[in-house]
Amino acid sequence: MFQSQIAAGIVALALAANPFVDRQITARLLTEPLHLLLTICAIVAFFHYLLVHERCWLFACATLLGLDYLTRPNGLFMATAAIGTMGLADLIRYGGNPKSRPPLGGWLVSMSRLYLEAVLIFLLVSSASWIPRLVYYQSPFHHGYLENYMWVDVYSQAHVGSSYAIYTWKDYVAHHHNLFDVLSRFFDGLWNIYFRIPIMMERVPILYLLGIADVYYAFRKATSEFRYLFLFLFLQMLPLVWTNLSNPMARVPYGSILPFELFFAGLFVAWIASNPQVRSWVAVRFLKKDARIS
Repeated sequence: MFQSQIAAGIVALALAANPFVDRQITARLLTEPLHLLLTICAIVAFFHYLLVHERCWLFACATLLGLDYLTRPNGLFMATAAIGTMGLADLIRYGGNPKSRPPLGGWLVSMSRLYLEAVLIFLLVSSASWIPRLVYYQSPFHHGYLENYMWVDVYSQAHVGSSYAIYTWKDYVAHHHNLFDVLSRFFDGLWNIYFRIPIMMERVPILYLLGIADVYYAFRKATSEFRYLFLFLFLQMLPLVWTNLSNPMARVPYGSILPFELFFAGLFVAWIASNPQVRSWVAVRFLKKDARIS
């Protein structure tokens, strides 16, 4: 993906040496290692589908995200965000080729069938999760008290440990009467999820700073695939942004943002490594100096 062995090596080492990953593997047996593996593989499939537009990569992405949903509930958000973003990319690509594009009706039928197959693959792979929920709780999306976090502002109110949620959107509306409350909660979540938590979890946030630099580069100079990757990240993190006020723990949101951070950092490193001005500066500063010493 990076077309640079240096970038690939740095990204691999950044993941292996990440203190968060080390803590989750050595001190606690949690879902992060498997979630990271499946998310990284899903991002590779997502990226390749945008590059070559072959259905096998779309189906591979749906399969991996189905497995991720078996690992943790927010795999459902990831599947929705990934499939929706790939569909949007196909729609924009169709609109951008007015001369060579097929008739709209036939294209819509073809794309609808393709994405329906992807959704069915996701449902089949994740059936071990949603079928028991449907049988025992009459809802395939039942996740116990976790839904409480959507509609309260305090952790102790949401974390009740029951099999059913006791709060709904009606409770939130009853206690929040203006748009300021909604926007304040949303922007507070954005700040915590995308800035405070990654910096806090990484201790020395070199990976984070590289990723932030690449977000700028992706929107200014990089190919559209990385902009779609950013949209995938943003959409799948929205539920975690919204619930950060009522569930401020850093483990789940950082574990969800880390795989994307790796790819954005890798792209920036690859760009730096291939930039002629940077390479000439390195040659002047270091290589010629070594030559003089030798």
